[in-house]
Amino acid sequence: MVASPNVNLSDLKRRLAQARIEKEQGDSELQTSPVVDASVIQHAMNSADRNLLNVTDEYLQRALNKQLKLDKHKAWRKRHRERKKNEKHDDRARPIDVSPPQSSEIVDQKSIEKAVHERPVDKQQQRRIQQLTTVAEKLIHLRDLRRKKLETKGHFFPESGDDFYNKVKAAALTKDNDKDDNEDTPIQPHADDKWPDDQPLDTNAYNFWLQGWTSVDRLVRIRQEWDQYVISPQGQPSSMASRIPPTMVAPPPPSSQIWASYSK
Repeated sequence: MVASPNVNLSDLKRRLAQARIEKEQGDSELQTSPVVDASVIQHAMNSADRNLLNVTDEYLQRALNKQLKLDKHKAWRKRHRERKKNEKHDDRARPIDVSPPQSSEIVDQKSIEKAVHERPVDKQQQRRIQQLTTVAEKLIHLRDLRRKKLETKGHFFPESGDDFYNKVKAAALTKDNDKDDNEDTPIQPHADDKWPDDQPLDTNAYNFWLQGWTSVDRLVRIRQEWDQYVISPQGQPSSMASRIPPTMVAPPPPSSQIWASYSK
């Protein structure tokens, strides 16, 4: 089966036009001179055969389909340009909205409020709510009267101690805040305090070792931490008491052969 050649519309149109021109020339010669040389007719037929080479019915049908496809695409492009032009014209003609955009939450809230106001009110339900509200107010008033009566008799309610507890708690928080403020106060380094070799001073370490100079509470806390290591034996003043041995203390012998092997 021989494959059909590719359709080239430009070449096909050129060949068909050339064949038509040659046919018209042959017809005109036959009309002007009744006696025509056979060589002239043969030349015209050969020229037409060359122009119509490989032009079959299938080839013409494919060319026709291709031409229809091109025409459809051309029409679509024309409609597309017109639609874009109309959209651009509509955008220019549309009025500009200068109002600030409303978020979806605001719109939803407005729709909810509108639905609540437009909802029909059930009179029976509303009457029931009013009755329950009145009963609750009377019960609260009765409870207050009973509490006052019991307080006059010396009865103590745990809730009455809330005021005192709140005052104590507020005082404790104030003390803690003052302590935190003191701890956050930076220490200004002395001009003579610096690391050797002109290295920058470690501010955190400097504040830690000199924190007793900034607050009395810190000084007392540091002194108490040191005092826990001081022992006052009988008959000796507290200034001589210390857990630090005055002389070298020899370590005890190893508790097993395994530990003794590591000390060798």
